[in-house]
Amino acid sequence: MARRPLKKVEKIILMGFGLLSVMMMGLWILDKEPNRAYYLPAGYEGWVAIRYSVPDADPIENKDGVLQFVISDSGYMETSDPLVVGWRRDEYFWNLPDGSIEPIPSSVVKDGEYHIHVHQHAYFSKDWTPLLHKLAVGTDTVLADRTRLTKNSEVDVDYVTGKKTLEYFYVTAQPQSIMFTPPENPQGEGLESTEDRRIDTP
Repeated sequence: MARRPLKKVEKIILMGFGLLSVMMMGLWILDKEPNRAYYLPAGYEGWVAIRYSVPDADPIENKDGVLQFVISDSGYMETSDPLVVGWRRDEYFWNLPDGSIEPIPSSVVKDGEYHIHVHQHAYFSKDWTPLLHKLAVGTDTVLADRTRLTKNSEVDVDYVTGKKTLEYFYVTAQPQSIMFTPPENPQGEGLESTEDRRIDTP
């Protein structure tokens, strides 16, 4: 059975879908960030926090296209590099006492259900909106996370969102159910910079 020729409008629609697919693929490729490897103290359990854009801190080592995050015994790390969020592959490892590393599996199956080591991998971004009404008229300040607050008058205010500066996740020594709820995250407010706390408010 011979196929009927496509009408002009059908050709245009197909070309449009093809062009859209190419554009989406291009955006997907452009949004690709280097893969990451996180090295944790052997048996570490607790919150891990990585603070970005910290002046005088070391940059993140890039080894064969993979960013190397070496987490201290406290679970905290600082870097002078800015935080850039895009799609990537994350891998996690235990740093063993003998100097070797052991992969932390992304998931294991126990009793027929998936269990994982890493929970609530996310990014912290502080909302400074409530601070606007406290600022004095004439204030124009840039906070540590690059958020800019400007108050020309009581009704003329500007809020320019800065970059997210904190990454955090919870690690368990033994794999837990995906429904596992970590204890309260002590990060966030506790990791505000001294620059943030110095803002004068009435």
